[in-house]
Amino acid sequence: ISFASPKVGGRSFQDAFKRLEQDFKQLEQDRLIRYLRITNNKDLVPTIPPFAPALRTGWYYHVGIHLKLFNKDGNFTISYAGDGSQERSVLGTAFGDNHSIKLHEDRMNSSKSELSTMTIDGIYQNETIVESL
Repeated sequence: ISFASPKVGGRSFQDAFKRLEQDFKQLEQDRLIRYLRITNNKDLVPTIPPFAPALRTGWYYHVGIHLKLFNKDGNFTISYAGDGSQERSVLGTAFGDNHSIKLHEDRMNSSKSELSTMTIDGIYQNETIVESL
């Protein structure tokens, strides 16, 4: 589990992560491979670096499950990075309070009743979220 992590690798990193999941399907079934990324909406840090010219593909990518927290009213979305959707734009983002761990905590607490009914295994098994796995 990571909070507000920047992107850490390019397309080959994402592909290798997906191959690892496919090659070691038994490890997933045994619940040994799981990754949950938690971010605040409009936080700049998870959108950087958007690209690296030195990489052949140029773009950096996220992997795993993404829990995006929107506000203190308990709104959130859950998606899977392997579905090809990537946040590449830093437009509409800001540093400030959107990157604070306190805001993560407040937003997670406001969603606690719904989030506490979920497990990372349950999310990985939800085909509407992880249809490309």
